[in-house]
Amino acid sequence: FLKPTVITLVYGLGFGMVLVLLIVPAMIGIQHDLSRDLRAYRRARRAAPIRREVRGTALAMVAVFAATLGVALPVAPKKRDVFFVESPATLPRCPLVVDPSGVWFRPEGRGFLAGAPPRQPWPGDPDEPPLDAIDHALFDECIWPALAARVPAFEALRVRSAWAGYYEMNGFDHNGIAGLLAPWRNAWTACGFSGHGMQQAPAVGAALAARIAAGTSDAPSIDDLDPARIATGRPLLERNVI
Repeated sequence: FLKPTVITLVYGLGFGMVLVLLIVPAMIGIQHDLSRDLRAYRRARRAAPIRREVRGTALAMVAVFAATLGVALPVAPKKRDVFFVESPATLPRCPLVVDPSGVWFRPEGRGFLAGAPPRQPWPGDPDEPPLDAIDHALFDECIWPALAARVPAFEALRVRSAWAGYYEMNGFDHNGIAGLLAPWRNAWTACGFSGHGMQQAPAVGAALAARIAAGTSDAPSIDDLDPARIATGRPLLERNVI
């Protein structure tokens, strides 16, 4: 006669445990996130009128998004391999070093990061290749000889790991694209900066935000990066993209 009672008790305690330990904390977390977003929205409403703007940023997929607006952007994902190496060489206060061949290296922890543009003519530089195919021959044939010529102690280096990622490369002139996407009056972009994005991002972000909000900024002008230069065939050529 106790079996139904025991079964009910066990299931009741199990449900109560799930409710207390999982569901309630999850609901509290959701409430916290929503209240935070709501407070941010209210602050923005008090600060300035909300304008309906579309902004395209980051990654090469921005070209796909722009295409849905009828705007063609020459931005495509290009694979770049990076190698982490260790070496007996000690280079105190070593900066980012870029060789004229395009090979580059910089300190990272107890070793160095190094990379270079893809080998030509093969495997070349196709759009959106798989990231799992690291080109180790690129290091052996191109990067290592250039590093050893630049720093003789790098002859004894060892590759400890490697990975790959996508550049959002502007094939028109290898420079960033920032500004209004004509003929739209509320679509903006900042893309194609890979290879020098970290250096330019603060200034471009400040200048573009000021334009979108119809405000002012002390950032340098981004007029030369306007997307209109592509349609009119006025390249702003950047030769030093690594």
